[in-house]
Amino acid sequence: QTERDVYDALALSVDGPLLDALYLQFRKGLQMQEQGGAVARVREVTLMDQQMLTSQRQTDGRPQLQLQCRWRVTGTVEHWGHIHTRENEYQAALTVSARVNSWKITAYEVLDEQRIRFETSVRTSKPSS
Repeated sequence: QTERDVYDALALSVDGPLLDALYLQFRKGLQMQEQGGAVARVREVTLMDQQMLTSQRQTDGRPQLQLQCRWRVTGTVEHWGHIHTRENEYQAALTVSARVNSWKITAYEVLDEQRIRFETSVRTSKPSS
């Protein structure tokens, strides 16, 4: 993936200053991967719970929602010939703002993060891309 691909993919669901901040985080992670660091892959994201906290209008009159969500992420981190499978649960307050023809996340605050599962295995074959 090119840097532009990463930015464009993020821009589908994130907007405003948060878009640039997240892009820079992902870019740093990709640079670590290119330098032989750990390779992380998300396998599944499951929404566990969601609750709307408030509904209001932005300065331009479009709606904006404050949500509290809880979700689980299952993924792998591979380095030095072994694979860690991780399942983490997150809870966050999200701001979702109406944009032209879509809704986008414009702010978030992680309220809680818990490790649910952690396993280590040895890679036995060449990883798939």
